[in-house]
Amino acid sequence: MRYVVVDASGEWADEMDIPMNGMSMIHDMSLTKNYVVIFDLPVTLSFMALGTGASFPFRWDNDHEPRVGLLPRNGEAKDIIWCPIKPNYAYHPMNAYEDNAGNVVIDICRYERMFDQDTLGPFGDSLPRFDRWTISPSTRSINETIVDERPQEFPRCHPQLNGKPYRYGYTVAVAGSGTN
Repeated sequence: MRYVVVDASGEWADEMDIPMNGMSMIHDMSLTKNYVVIFDLPVTLSFMALGTGASFPFRWDNDHEPRVGLLPRNGEAKDIIWCPIKPNYAYHPMNAYEDNAGNVVIDICRYERMFDQDTLGPFGDSLPRFDRWTISPSTRSINETIVDERPQEFPRCHPQLNGKPYRYGYTVAVAGSGTN
């Protein structure tokens, strides 16, 4: 994976290669005051799907160990703190920030499975719920808390609060899920 830094004027400032355990479909990332958050989850490039001409060559991979990486903002790839997480897939985080204890808090729409039986996605294998992941860099552990089980996606908080603690956020209900 290549991590690229762009400065405030939109110019290239830095880049680094990050070695990965496979070809994960990394759809999104998060930033906190001190970390770049990398979601290395078990949807990976499938050479079988690619070889059969599938229009979307990514599939659920039971053998890919799911993890979340915390790259220090001024660090190198060797400095990433990798933390294991239960198998899941997540496209869209609402926000991430660091709490007073130094933990990284991420609010995110989480799917149990993605591109497993239904390769058209995103709502075929499971519906997204809204979770809070609290990551301890010191213990390399993640505490997962369900915030809201109702299916929802496209989370947002006020843009001025990105990377900071916040009280309110907004999501879109998934159509046909029984929510109003």
